[in-house]
Amino acid sequence: YKGNDNMKTYKMITSAVLAAMLLSGCGAQSGTITTITAPASETEGEASAIVSETAEETSVEAETEAAAAEETSEMEETISELFARNIVCSVYAFGSGGLAWGGEPVSGDNIYKVSDERFSSYSDFESFIRSTYCKDTADMLLYNYPYEGTQLYVDVDGMLCIDSNLSGSKGYYVDWTDTKITIDSLTDDRCEFTAAGSITEPADVPVAEEYKVSCTAVYENGSWLLTDFMA
Repeated sequence: YKGNDNMKTYKMITSAVLAAMLLSGCGAQSGTITTITAPASETEGEASAIVSETAEETSVEAETEAAAAEETSEMEETISELFARNIVCSVYAFGSGGLAWGGEPVSGDNIYKVSDERFSSYSDFESFIRSTYCKDTADMLLYNYPYEGTQLYVDVDGMLCIDSNLSGSKGYYVDWTDTKITIDSLTDDRCEFTAAGSITEPADVPVAEEYKVSCTAVYENGSWLLTDFMA
C-alpha cells in the first residue's frame, strides 16, 4: 500500500501547485483575452454627461444665434429710420428743387423763407441734418452745398431760408417707397448696409428697375449716423 500512498500524495501536491498557478496568473495563457467591464452605472453616467454637455452647447449656440438675430433686427429698424431721414434730404431738401419757398425775399433779392412745415426754424433744420449724418457730411450739406463755399439754406433771424440762385428743379427718378434694408456687416461702432429701391428713368416705355446703394453708418457721440449723403 505504500506505493499507493505515495501516488495519492503526488496527485495532491500536483493539484495544489496547479491551483496556485491558476490563482497567481502564472502559466501559459496563449489565446486568452482578459476583458474588464465597467460597472453599468458608471457607463450610463458617462453617456448621460456627454448628452448633457452636447445639449448645453446646442442651447448656447441657439441663444447666441437668437441674440445676433435680434441685434440685426434692431439695427435694421435704426438704419431704416436713418435712411428715411436721408430720403427727406435727398428727395426734397437737396436732391430735387429744394424745400418749398415763396413770398417776398427776406434778404437781398434771392433769399426766401422756406415754407415747408417739417422745419419751423433754421435750428430745427440743422438739428435734423446733424442727427442724420456724421459731422463732416452734415457740415458739407449745411455750409458747402451745392458747391464749395456756397449755402443753399441760410439762417436769417432764426428763420430757415433758401438761396433761390442755388435752387433749381432737378429730375429725381428713384422710388424709395418700399425700401429694403439689408445689414451686410455690423460691429459696435460701424454698420455696412445695402438699401434697395427702384428707379424708373425717362424713356418711351419707362421700366422700373431695381436700384441699390451701399451705405455706412457709424456710432458717433452716442448715436448712429450716416457717413454719406445718398441721392
